[in-house]
Amino acid sequence: MEASEQADEDFADEELSGVQSCPKAKTCASEDKEKPEELPKNPDDLLDEGYEETTHPEARKKGKREFLNPKTGDKVRFEKGDPNKTGWKGKDHWHRYNPNATGKRDLMLDKNGNPAPKGSNTSHIEPK
Repeated sequence: MEASEQADEDFADEELSGVQSCPKAKTCASEDKEKPEELPKNPDDLLDEGYEETTHPEARKKGKREFLNPKTGDKVRFEKGDPNKTGWKGKDHWHRYNPNATGKRDLMLDKNGNPAPKGSNTSHIEPK
């Protein structure tokens, strides 16, 4: 296993926070395009916007739903909050996948379209 893969494994379960910089070889999403569209409170609203639901039945039972926009390639995941839990697990929220991800450290995009590590605070997006 290469060092970078080992590092990804070592930090996979940690909840990271703070501002993350873009990989040196790439530009941040917000530098080369507009801020991503806000995500709705009701995930079904994405179906009216041209997204297709790609959720696995087992994931849906756990309150997780995935959507893909076939025209733009935008892939997002909705996670239903559990009112008995605290933090992000207690709130409905979204994750937006980074189409240029190189590993877990830039797997997601934040609300502004910048790369964010999987499981980080910045990878969670509140619905509008």
